[in-house]
Amino acid sequence: KALAHVLGRYETKDNPYHYLCGQLKSIRQDLTVQRIYNMFTVEVYELAATMALQYGDQAEFNQSQSNLMPLYSQGLVKSQDRLYEFKAYRLLYTCLMGARDELNRELAELP
Repeated sequence: KALAHVLGRYETKDNPYHYLCGQLKSIRQDLTVQRIYNMFTVEVYELAATMALQYGDQAEFNQSQSNLMPLYSQGLVKSQDRLYEFKAYRLLYTCLMGARDELNRELAELP
């Protein structure tokens, strides 16, 4: 219910990014505290990462995508397209940060 509220506000541009980001952080914190790792968790992190990208929030993007990768490795993937999309974002972010060792690890893990 809370995610639907945030998503509705995001789609209508009804609230500033920082408000929506804070709401998503609260949802993510609840999921972490309750140790809930399922497709809903993936949806929350994907939305948070997408919003962060759109608003140029690199720190928030990194936090969200860093939490997505372990979920994906557990098989919690909505679609292969989404998996590849977020892996591509991760590669681009790694290039942007100039982290060559991490980039090499990421490239080695590609199918």
